[in-house]
Amino acid sequence: MNEQTIIRPAPRLSRRELLAWRLSVSMDRYRALRKLYNDAGVIIHIVKFGNIGNANMSDGEIDYYFKVAKALGAQGITRELSEDAAQRLGPFADKHKIMVGFHNHMQMTPTTYDGPILSHGKYLGINFDVGHYVAGTNESPLPIIEKFHDRISIQ
Repeated sequence: MNEQTIIRPAPRLSRRELLAWRLSVSMDRYRALRKLYNDAGVIIHIVKFGNIGNANMSDGEIDYYFKVAKALGAQGITRELSEDAAQRLGPFADKHKIMVGFHNHMQMTPTTYDGPILSHGKYLGINFDVGHYVAGTNESPLPIIEKFHDRISIQ
C-alpha cells in the first residue's frame, strides 16, 4: 500500500436502513444460494436468523424470514428458548408450515415443555441439544425424547 491509498470505513447504516436493505433481497437470490448448496451435496435443514420473534422485530420482518427459510429449502428455523417468542411465532410457523425449534442451553428442565410454550402453534417444537440438557440437568434425555418425539426438529 502506498501513501496515496486512502482507506475509508464502510458507511454505517441505521437499523432502519440496514433492515430495508436486508428485506429488499429477492427470494431468487436465496433460491440461487439453495441451488449452490444442493449442487454441492449440502441440504439446508434448519436456519437461524438471530432471535427471530423478539419484540423489536416487525411482523413484516418475521414473515420475510419465514419466506427466506422456505426459499432455502429449510424445514425449520431455530432460535433461543422463549415463551414470548413462541406466542409471537406460532401463527407465522403455522401459516408457512415451517417448524420453529426452540434451542435449549442449560436452562431447560425435565418439565420446560410441559407448560404452554408449545401450545402457541402446531409448528412449534424443540431444537433439542442433548449435551446441553444432560449437562444442565444431569438427567437422562430419554423421557423428553419419548414424550416430545413428534415436536423435536431436525438438526
